[in-house]
Amino acid sequence: MSGRLRTLFATVSLLWLLLAGVPLCAAEYVIGAADVLFISVLGNKDLDTVSSVTPGGKISFPLVGDVQAAGLTAEELADRLMRALSEKIKSPVVSVSLREINSYRVYVLGGVAKPGVLSSKSEITLLQALALAGGVTPGADLTLGYVARGNKRLDADFRKLVMQGDLSQNIILKPEDVVVVPTSPKNAVFVMGEVRNPGTVPLE
Repeated sequence: MSGRLRTLFATVSLLWLLLAGVPLCAAEYVIGAADVLFISVLGNKDLDTVSSVTPGGKISFPLVGDVQAAGLTAEELADRLMRALSEKIKSPVVSVSLREINSYRVYVLGGVAKPGVLSSKSEITLLQALALAGGVTPGADLTLGYVARGNKRLDADFRKLVMQGDLSQNIILKPEDVVVVPTSPKNAVFVMGEVRNPGTVPLE
């Protein structure tokens, strides 16, 4: 299959899978600065609060004061508030939900049309990140793709995901993840010097 046909097929696959819809779960989302939270306490409607996480990572809540929120999941923050409120309220039941996600950024490098930083108001999957980055380029080597998360490497199979529609490889990205799509000299030639359009040319 030629480079152009591979790219066309990959692009069509991306669009089809995006339109098919992929359910997202915010259960493991880690709260960050500028995120907006809704906090409620069962049976105490007067404590319902919409709070924005400060640059220092804290929120302010009635009866408790400032509480560290950044770095925690919604469930972990709810547990922390429940312990703090137990000194004021008998057996409090606290619920924390995400109203706005403003700290979510991922990075896409290498063989995509628009490499760079992606900002989102909600969690995105690996497939969505590739689509938002303009899709893979003809010189991309999907067999070498990976996601860097901190000092760990997540070996999602980019080729199965993009070319075969294997959604088991469509991992949910976390803030500050780096999606790397290496390019391979085998898939392209590099044109340099005194030519009208220097750069990478896919092999047919």
